Amino acid sequence: MTDYSRSRGDLKRDPATEPRICANCGRSVSPDDRYCARCGVEFGGARAPVGHGSELPGFGYHFIQGLAWGLGFALAAAIVTVIFWTLVALAMHGVR
Repeated sequence: MTDYSRSRGDLKRDPATEPRICANCGRSVSPDDRYCARCGVEFGGARAPVGHGSELPGFGYHFIQGLAWGLGFALAAAIVTVIFWTLVALAMHGVR
């Protein structure tokens, strides 16, 4: 007999021992967990307390990252330019 053909009275389930799924992220959680380990949602509905380390990076972080990428690209462009003009100079001296 399958679960679909049984009457509701035959299906005795204990919610305390059944595996649960977090409604916010879909992760399987054990019955004794109070918070989801992935997204931090409390199973009563409120979010778990989060420390200061989980804040999103602000303007200063992105500004420094942008400068680093920009300087890296500028350095790479300068190196490629020097190599290009060196090869051009060698080719010009080799042609004569």
